[in-house]
Amino acid sequence: MKELTDLDKVYEMDHDFVCIANQRNTEFEQYYLTGLRYYIEGDWGAAMQEFKVCQEKVGVSDGPLNHMLRLMDKMEKGAWNMGPWNEGYDWDLKPVPPEVDYFGQEDSEDFSMAGSQKEGK
Repeated sequence: MKELTDLDKVYEMDHDFVCIANQRNTEFEQYYLTGLRYYIEGDWGAAMQEFKVCQEKVGVSDGPLNHMLRLMDKMEKGAWNMGPWNEGYDWDLKPVPPEVDYFGQEDSEDFSMAGSQKEGK
């Protein structure tokens, strides 16, 4: 018999993980992953079809599935236009905050001069 790693032991011996594993629905997961693949490829009609099958299979409210269905419904109705797929949001892009003029000065030079004048008094 193969010796279990520490991580495998957790999944075999911990009550919570055993209960979760007993409730897994592999058929649901198969349809969901297929729908997600279609969604990423841009075939939203096929993705929506797979997600609706998932909804029938699960029989209860599933957060990630409901989110995907709501998102696609908004796009279908035109309430949220994402634009071309290649122009999607870049999650790795660091946002750049807008320039803010806290003191009502137009030029940063004026601000530095004002600071040096205060020091001279």
